[in-house]
Amino acid sequence: VTDFGLAKFVIGHTYTTCGTPEYIAPEMVFGAGHTLAVDWWSLGVLVFELMTGESPFTADENFQVFRRVRRGIEAAEFPARAGPWADLVKRLCLQEPSERLALRPGGVKNVEDHKWFTSANFEWNHLDRRTMVAPYVPAVKSSTDLQNFDAKEENAPPVIAYKDPGTKWDADFEETKGPRSFF
Repeated sequence: VTDFGLAKFVIGHTYTTCGTPEYIAPEMVFGAGHTLAVDWWSLGVLVFELMTGESPFTADENFQVFRRVRRGIEAAEFPARAGPWADLVKRLCLQEPSERLALRPGGVKNVEDHKWFTSANFEWNHLDRRTMVAPYVPAVKSSTDLQNFDAKEENAPPVIAYKDPGTKWDADFEETKGPRSFF
């Protein structure tokens, strides 16, 4: 779905920018310094994408994406009959970072208590304990069964054989069959 693989532990403000343009909060675009509030913005964008199949800031070029981000979530087009999820997105993606839902008095509990989750009887304690049952589990015949995907052979990436340059740059990596034994 998305990759939040770039992370940085910050207390206070930081000024570095990295990440997928559609998920970057306005304060990052403006270079004004940012806090953990950008993570809540990104969550709002992710919820929008999960519910609509599109980013609220989609454009052909990054500079256009950033222009849309600067205009804010208020300028994004929501489906005509969007449910409580739209309110959650709008509250997570407020222009003023300190006003975003999880940064208001009450903190993360504000998100947990939002109507979108409460109306669905979302079980946060099951999520915390990793005992939540998935709402849909597709039937598969094996771990390599791809019948539930629209994969097409012509869309497969090319297979490029690896040629070892002999520099041993990968000497400390784990092997594909598991870690090496050092004993």
